[in-house]
Amino acid sequence: MPHKFKRHLEILAAEDWRILLESAMRKLTHPLFNVHYVFEFELASVHQLPAKEFPAGIALRLFRGEGDIGYVAGKLSAAGVPATLVEESMRRGDLAALILANDEELVASSWTAFGGIWLPEVGATLPLRADEAVRFDSMMMPRWRGKGFNYVLSIPISRYLYEQGYRRTFSWVNALNRRSIKTQLRQGKRRVAIIISSAVLGIFRVRNVSPEAGITLERRKPVAVPR
Repeated sequence: MPHKFKRHLEILAAEDWRILLESAMRKLTHPLFNVHYVFEFELASVHQLPAKEFPAGIALRLFRGEGDIGYVAGKLSAAGVPATLVEESMRRGDLAALILANDEELVASSWTAFGGIWLPEVGATLPLRADEAVRFDSMMMPRWRGKGFNYVLSIPISRYLYEQGYRRTFSWVNALNRRSIKTQLRQGKRRVAIIISSAVLGIFRVRNVSPEAGITLERRKPVAVPR
């Protein structure tokens, strides 16, 4: 059974009908009209958030660099992620975060990009300053959902980025994805911009919630430069 089809069946068994309906609505409306919220997190505030320990046997590992491509690709294959996507991201210098059970089973994953990132849902690039990063493609394996690991995953990533000299991170969420929006708010993030786009018409508009937010988009794709 193909990984993607098997994972869809696992999600169907793990989620209630409301979550699945929201997901179906996002897929149906995507070609026509989309609204995304951009959330910001000030990394200096990460130490004010309560830390939570992972259960015994479960740990977070961070990977960045071409030498880790094979290992990360092997673990993410359990979720149906193509090795070519992992290689592209890691050659670009992205940070991969994996939660593993007994250092073997994939529990969750998340990516962080630097310098700029292409938003395929919008058809534009979100440029970043030298002290900014963007969190994207966070994924929880179906049987581990509902255990609060999204929060536990976010804190050590934010601490690592702060220690590396980054000031803030961004993430974007479809306005129809209520669960993800609630997760962003629980993690201490604030909504700083709204992106309205249409894939059919090839247009996008950005509205900053506050003037100092400074969110802009560019039509060109970022250049992937190996690090």
